[in-house]
This record gives sequence, C-alpha cells and structure tokens, in this order.
Amino acid sequence: MGLEKYKDEIAFCCKCGGCRIGSEHAIGMPICPTGERWQYDSYYAAGRFENAKVLLEGGLEWTDRLIDRYFTCLKCGACEEHCYEEVGLHPVKVIEEVEKELVKRGIGPHPKQHYKNHTRFFERYGERLKKAAKEMGKSAETMYFLGCTLECYDKEISDVTEKIIQASAQSFVVSGRDWCCGYPLLHTGQIEQAKGIVEDNVNTIEGLGVRKVVFNCPHCYRIFKFEYPEILGKKLNFEAAHTTVHFSKLIESGELEPKYPISMRVTYHDPCLIGRRGGKIYNPPREILHTIPGIKLAEMDRRKGETWCCGAGSRVRVAYPDFAKWTATQRLKEVESLGVNTLISACPICKINFTDAMKAEGKNIKILDVNQVLAESLGIK
Repeated sequence: MGLEKYKDEIAFCCKCGGCRIGSEHAIGMPICPTGERWQYDSYYAAGRFENAKVLLEGGLEWTDRLIDRYFTCLKCGACEEHCYEEVGLHPVKVIEEVEKELVKRGIGPHPKQHYKNHTRFFERYGERLKKAAKEMGKSAETMYFLGCTLECYDKEISDVTEKIIQASAQSFVVSGRDWCCGYPLLHTGQIEQAKGIVEDNVNTIEGLGVRKVVFNCPHCYRIFKFEYPEILGKKLNFEAAHTTVHFSKLIESGELEPKYPISMRVTYHDPCLIGRRGGKIYNPPREILHTIPGIKLAEMDRRKGETWCCGAGSRVRVAYPDFAKWTATQRLKEVESLGVNTLISACPICKINFTDAMKAEGKNIKILDVNQVLAESLGIK
C-alpha cells in the first residue's frame, strides 16, 4: 500500500496550522524546527502533505528536489501530537512513506544518510552479532542494551548506568559492543536494508532467554518496542523498557535510594522518542529528579508533548549539521531564559547535540543525562 494507504488522510488536511505552533503549555510558540528554520510551507507537515498529494496524483515528479523537503524532517512528532489528537492525521507516517518511496526509486536518502556509509549496518553484521552474544558469557533475565551511540560517543553514561543496575542487586547481562538497533536506517526510509539487522537482533536476544531489555537510548527503545513488532509482524518475547522507567520503579520499591544531596537548579528536556513518539514517558524522569535531595526543577514552556526537538534525530545531525546546531541553540536559549545553567535529558544523542551547540555558541550550560545525576546521588563514581 505505501503512501496510497494515507491518501484519504492527505486529502483531509485543512492547513489549519496546528503543525506549526503549540497550544497547551506553549500557546503560540513554534514547534516545528524545519518549518521555522526554512520558513517555507513545504518544510511544515501541511506542505509535506500537499507535496504527497500531488505526487500521488502524478502532478509532481519524484526527483532529488524532494530530498531536502523530507529528509530534513527530524521525525520528532510535534506535528503529529496535534494532528492526530485533533483530527486523526498521521503526518510522520506520511513523511516516512514518501521517504521509503524515494529510497525505492534510488533518489533518497541524503548521501550522508545512505546505508553504504555505515559499515556496521551493512558488513557481516549477523556474524559479528553472534560473536558478541557468545562473548557475553552468561545469561540473565534482564539485558542492558548499550547500542552504538554510547559505545562510540559517551561511555560515561553507559558506565554509570551499568553501575546503577549493579547497585540494585539485579541479575543482568550487558549487550556486546557495536550492537546496533538499526535506527539510522529505519528512520531514513531504508527499511529493506535494515530488516536483516532487525531479525538478527530479535533472534539473538530471544535465543539468550532474556525477558527484559533496558535501554539508555530512546532511539533503540522506540525501535525495539514499537517498530520491530510492526516490521516482523509478531509480538516480541521480551519487554523493552527505558532506563528512566526501570530506575523510577526501583526507587519506588526501595531497591535504589538516592540520598546524597545535589544542590542544583535544573530544567529537563523531554526526548521525542520516549515522549510523544515513545509511549509518553514524561513522569518517570521527573520522578527520579524529585527523589534526589537538593535538586530543584524548573520547567520550560515547551515541554512534554510540545517539546522543541534537540535537532539530531533521523540522522539529520549527520546530513544537515548546521540545521541540527541551529535547532539545539534555540532550545539552549529557552534554557537560559529560565535562569538555570543545567540542562538534563534522558537521551545520549540529545546530550551530544546540545553539548556541541553549547560549545559552538560559547554558552555556559552544563548538559547532563538523568542517570549521571542519579548515580551521583546514589554515591556511585
């Protein structure tokens, strides 16, 4: 079916503008980074709908002119938060279908997003995955899934997360190195190229007898929890959970006890892929912060379902680095407006992009992952 499946939805879009501005917490505030950056209708969801409509009708050619209009999309879901809730439309799904068709026709994605530039997803992945699983050396009901980002860019987060799990006295196993979820391909329309990774990952984890897989990375979490079952056409034999949910439950049960004070006034950034696109995990990270003595949380207007994206999603940070930095900088200005100098999130990719923008702009803002703060309050070094 592809794009044709959404033909009626595309025709139903009334260009109301709900994909442009916030409502509940962020009345009148912009919520679409691409639209705000380029200031053309074709970079907002409504304009992308219109292009999709004309493509289906044959009035517009499938050419590389469409690449920037679609592959700049962060898939943050801000537009869908309004469109689906108010009129039942799925703009992100429509955008994804256009991207898939562009890939099928050999037009997309952006060259820097192409799977051939990512050997870990393409070259003998299955063999290396089996080797990594074998080297784990033990089995347990819970797996902590490292993913690529932490291994490549921020091992500090993975190190403290592993120590937090150890502190809870839970039996667990850590996934092997260089183990990818396939997100960079799945969110750039390269579905066929990713299917082998999906099948290998699920078969390997189910073969280990793991009952629960815990993720730091919201991208890994969303891919496993929501997209793998859809791609494979079956329910997975294990639960997928984000660390914020897992740890907030351990704190509630008394298995973890944050007791060392941290005198800090902070604000929290909701990652898109555990928020509006990942089961609306808004409260668990805030509950963790509220249990830490000395932490004072100040909220931004654009939060939860109306959060302004960090700018890095869907490999946009790789293909359009200036846009990714611009988007992150807008968010940092919002942080500064609160009078706080510490930004906490629950996504390593958000942390990386914010940190790069902060350094480039010469700002003095501390960027932390919620697990780093939790570890400090637990007395973990």
